[in-house]
Amino acid sequence: GKIDWMVDLLERHTDKAVVFCSFLRPLKRLHAKFKGIYLSGEHTAQQKAEGIKQFQEDDSTQFAFCSTGAMGLGVTLTAAQTCYFLDLPWTVAEKEQAASRLHRIGQKGSVQVVHLIARGTIDELMAGVLAKKAEAISGFLGEHGDQLTTLREIEKLLLAGPE
Repeated sequence: GKIDWMVDLLERHTDKAVVFCSFLRPLKRLHAKFKGIYLSGEHTAQQKAEGIKQFQEDDSTQFAFCSTGAMGLGVTLTAAQTCYFLDLPWTVAEKEQAASRLHRIGQKGSVQVVHLIARGTIDELMAGVLAKKAEAISGFLGEHGDQLTTLREIEKLLLAGPE
């Protein structure tokens, strides 16, 4: 299945990469097989900071296996230029927030975002739903979308409703 597909991709991957998943079991399985760090909501802020520092500074730490929901504000993973989504988050904001961990000041190259989506799975359905949500958000924000730089600003606009 998907884990085998991910294992194959990671075995051929030559530089640093981040793997995001909403579920812990697949991340733990991948972490057990590959050298890297594992970060989830199970970890304290201190443990996350230590893991992130190791990933950013230690060239032998090739992979970061991260729970999508645990990678909030302040997390920088610019040592990698590739991120894989083993599954799709339920919201556009959560997906963008996770991928943005690599798109930060200090990133020296372009970032490749890879979504593992198999035909006939819930992720195929979710990809369509997320695309529609992104389109709706873009339509709602309209001309103001480029001016909004934080999720908090977007939240304020959504709470205010149409003028």
